Amino acid sequence: MDEALEEAIEIAEHARGKLVISHHHCTRRTNFGKSRPSLARIDEARRRIDIGMDVYPYAASSTVLRLERCDIGIRILIAWSDPHPERANRELPDIVRKWGCTEREAGERLLPAGTVYFQLDEGDVRNILRHPRTMAGSDGLPHDRHPHPCLWGTFPRVLGHYVREVGLFSPEEVCIV
Repeated sequence: MDEALEEAIEIAEHARGKLVISHHHCTRRTNFGKSRPSLARIDEARRRIDIGMDVYPYAASSTVLRLERCDIGIRILIAWSDPHPERANRELPDIVRKWGCTEREAGERLLPAGTVYFQLDEGDVRNILRHPRTMAGSDGLPHDRHPHPCLWGTFPRVLGHYVREVGLFSPEEVCIV
């Protein structure tokens, strides 16, 4: 994460351009807590270049099953599987126990499949979301059988969860354009 951020800042400075960091987040446990230093680095670079970013307001992401993410200790929910549709809405460790194999072996058997990866820290999501140069971003695979809620629910989540339930900011703050 640090190298990618530094590279993006360096390119924007060299080009004398603006920088938009898309989907700024701290993925995987080894990066939990890094939102504070990354935001501090962004603030420091903002003295020289115009930087903005987006973040989707969820601590989970959704995409196709990637074998390299198996066996690394993150929570993985199988959203769908072509060869094993009966395993949809099951967590990968449950499937592993049933099949008596490793996560990677189960992943190979499930492919093609869609997943939800619980690999983000809620504290980091909140830190990034509260930053004055952040906008909420929606994302998702619209043709996925079970798309991530951020495809259609990003802005209701910001207003409902982060404004009303959590009190992260006021309705006025979140609606500033």
